[in-house]
Amino acid sequence: MSWDQALDEIAYHVTSVLRSDGHHSILHAFDYGSGTILKNLNQRFFYQLGGCTETVGSLCWDAGITAARYDFGQAKSHHPEDLMNARTVVVLGEKCVGHKHPHDPFPSSSGRGWNRNRRCESLERLMREGTVRLPVPRIAWENGDFKTPPGRFEFASDAAERDGRSRTAIYIPPSNRGRIAGKAKPTEYPYALLTIHPKFLENSQHKDLPHIPNPPTAIVSTKIARDTGIKDGSYARLWNEQGSLVVRVQISDRGHPDTIAMESGWWHNGSNVNQLTPTRNADLGTQTAQYDCSCAIAPVSRFETVQATTANESQENL
Repeated sequence: MSWDQALDEIAYHVTSVLRSDGHHSILHAFDYGSGTILKNLNQRFFYQLGGCTETVGSLCWDAGITAARYDFGQAKSHHPEDLMNARTVVVLGEKCVGHKHPHDPFPSSSGRGWNRNRRCESLERLMREGTVRLPVPRIAWENGDFKTPPGRFEFASDAAERDGRSRTAIYIPPSNRGRIAGKAKPTEYPYALLTIHPKFLENSQHKDLPHIPNPPTAIVSTKIARDTGIKDGSYARLWNEQGSLVVRVQISDRGHPDTIAMESGWWHNGSNVNQLTPTRNADLGTQTAQYDCSCAIAPVSRFETVQATTANESQENL
């Protein structure tokens, strides 16, 4: 499908919805790993249609922004190159190798540039220089002028306490680890499920389209394989109280021994890893508890796997 054909089809459906149900029937869900050089134009487009319905909060970053506001008074970040000056880098649930960093500039040969500034930069400058840096300090809070009420970094936040939260950072155990239907079962969901952003796809824009692999791959540790009896390359069922998936097992010891990792973006006829995600709110900010997903895994027979695959394919043909 060409871009012209795709845009014509999108325009047709948007126009049809506007005529039949009005502009508020369009849900504009944005900013989830899709921030680009034209990131502010998408809202303007929908506003020109008369408006739309938008989401409140975010899927995964509002908790971090809220925590930064309690500690620093405002959420800021360092320039990515400043990582080279760090003596220690703490990675929380992230895949560094091959991950798409949201601040990576395009190479100058592409003729495109990175600009997340609200001020309009000329297309000529972007074409000429390749990248355009924001006119902001490369090192956040370099002058020590924090935006908290006392003007300093707060390890204990009065603002957090006023909001009914702990004044200091505390550890909150996973809410469904080892629990099912409210009953304590210490080994029911012993593993943390981590979904990572792959390098060659963005959400539903899968690199293997139209031949999306079914079932998807789950990366487990040697410890999990030993505990559950699953084998490398075999099939297994991954589940919790929310739902279940049949997966293909890949054994690797590059991650935490009690963590199961899958790539985000996989789906098959409406079935995807979000079936295992809880629908709870996070303890900070306006977002879901994306990083609090526990699960169990066990071997399944080849017959069960064929049944699941056939059922999905049959529904696709309806």
